[in-house]
Amino acid sequence: MPHALYWFRAFSLPSPAHVERGLRQGLGFNPDPTCPTARMESDLGIQPRHAYAYLGTTLAQFGECVVALPGAADEGLVSPFDTGSLVDTFAPVCTWPQARRRAFLAACTWPAAALPAQFAMYPGDGPGRIAYLLGNPPMVSGPHECFEGVEVASIWRGALDCRAWLWERRVPGVLPTGRGIVHWSCPSQKYEDIVNSASRHDPEWAIFLEERYVRGGVAMLLQKLREDQVERCQQ
Repeated sequence: MPHALYWFRAFSLPSPAHVERGLRQGLGFNPDPTCPTARMESDLGIQPRHAYAYLGTTLAQFGECVVALPGAADEGLVSPFDTGSLVDTFAPVCTWPQARRRAFLAACTWPAAALPAQFAMYPGDGPGRIAYLLGNPPMVSGPHECFEGVEVASIWRGALDCRAWLWERRVPGVLPTGRGIVHWSCPSQKYEDIVNSASRHDPEWAIFLEERYVRGGVAMLLQKLREDQVERCQQ
């Protein structure tokens, strides 16, 4: 079923030219070694630095631009939550010693190619899948109720932030974009500058971006594609 959904990455970059390059060449990680993501990766033993995406939706607070990529993916690893938030947000895991946090993450990590099998276990079919697509919390309290070998940790019970239960994909270095982009959006005042940047070195690439652009920014793209994903999953 993941093939019926999209991977989303919201991001911000310094200029339209930087955005266009990221759309064309891939979206990397924040190179600042002091940024929160770098600190969380260090705590969890995630090395080298990774680029991240969420299955089904994302949060507009992560950036003013956004890409939607195909749900079928072989590169990288997946987990049924935002890994960084294990460090200082998701109780009780955030209160555990570092080694225990790392073991919990390892037990909830699979190759991206294994996602169809894991997705069948969470959120599965029926009401659980629809709840996931609508951004609602899972009907069970944590990954331990869905997967074998996972320590009991009710990180989904009472969680208000969807990062607690969204499937995350993490890829070493750069998240592939380019011709794999299904849709993308950005503030309307930046759109022409981004497309003009593309047209200077590859007119066909500029046309590709124009055809896949969704007007209205991150929130509008997420709203449009949520409806699309629900329809695709019900077919």
